Amino acid sequence: MLTNIKGKQIKLIDIEFFSKLNDETLKKIVENNNNLESININNCRKITDNGIKYIINNCKNIKYLNIGSTKITNKAVLDISNNCSKLESLNMYDCWLISEDSIIEIIKKCKKLKSLDIDIVTDQILLFISMHLKKIENLYLDNGNNVTNNGLNFIAKKCHNLKTLKLEDFDNINDESIINIGNNCKKIESFKLSTYDFFSKISVNDISMINLIKKCNKLKNLCIRKCEYLTDDFLIELSKNCNKLEILEIDYCTNFTNKGIIEIANNCNKLNLKNIDISNCPKITDKSKSILEKKCVKLNSVTIKKGLFDNNE
Repeated sequence: MLTNIKGKQIKLIDIEFFSKLNDETLKKIVENNNNLESININNCRKITDNGIKYIINNCKNIKYLNIGSTKITNKAVLDISNNCSKLESLNMYDCWLISEDSIIEIIKKCKKLKSLDIDIVTDQILLFISMHLKKIENLYLDNGNNVTNNGLNFIAKKCHNLKTLKLEDFDNINDESIINIGNNCKKIESFKLSTYDFFSKISVNDISMINLIKKCNKLKNLCIRKCEYLTDDFLIELSKNCNKLEILEIDYCTNFTNKGIIEIANNCNKLNLKNIDISNCPKITDKSKSILEKKCVKLNSVTIKKGLFDNNE
C-alpha cells in the first residue's frame, strides 16, 4: 500500500492518475517521507486544499510539484506561494477552481521557478512572469485566448533563458510577438504554437516563423497547428536552417504542399529529424511520405494522416 512507503532517502513520489488517492492517504505518505523534493499527483481528482496543506507542512524541501487536475482552490495556491520558496517546477494545469490573482501571487513569491504549466493566461500574468521569473526555462501556457501581442512581448523582452515555450489557443496574437520571441529567446529548443478551436486560426505568416527558426538555432521540437497562413516558403527555410530539429508536428496547416515536404526530404542530410507527424494538410499526400522514408535515413517514424480532409492529388 502507498501508506507503507517510507524512507529517508525517498525524494520522489509519482502517483498521477490514481483515482483513489485522497487527502488522508496523501497525509500519511508525506508524513512518512518528509524528505520529498518531487511530488506528482496530477489528475488525482480527490485531492483538495487539505492535501496541499499536508504537503507544505511535511515537505519543506519540495522543488517539483505537479498538482494539475486536482480540486484545489485559491487557498491552496496562496499556501504554496507563502511556504514553498524552494519550488522550481509547478504544474497547475486544469485546476479549475483557482483564479488569476492567486497565480500572480505564486509568480511573485516563488522566484526560483524554472518551469510553470498553467491554463489561466492573461497579459497581466505574463507581465508578472517577465518581472519576477526572468530565469524561467519552461513555460507551458494553455487557453491563451485573452492574450495579446503585449503579453507575449513582455516574455520576449525579459525571459531570455526559455528552452520550452508552449502557446496553445493563442488566437489573438500575430507576427509582431512571434518576431520578438525569435529575436530575444534564442535558447528555445521546443516551440509549440496551436489552437484547438475549430473556428479559429493562428494569424502568423512566413516572415515571423522564418525569423524564429533562423534565430532559435537550438530548436529540436516544433509543433504548429492551424497556422493556415504559413506556406511552403516556411518549410523550405526550415529545411535549410534547423539542423538540430528532431521532431516536427504539423496539423491543419492547409497551405503546405508536397513541395515543402519534399524540400525537407532533399535536405535531410543537414537535419537530425527522427519523427515527422503531419495531419489534416489536404495538399500533402502519400508521395511526400514515400520520399521522406527513402531519403531520410535517420527517421524513426513518418505519419501522414488525412483526417477530415480528402486528398485528391
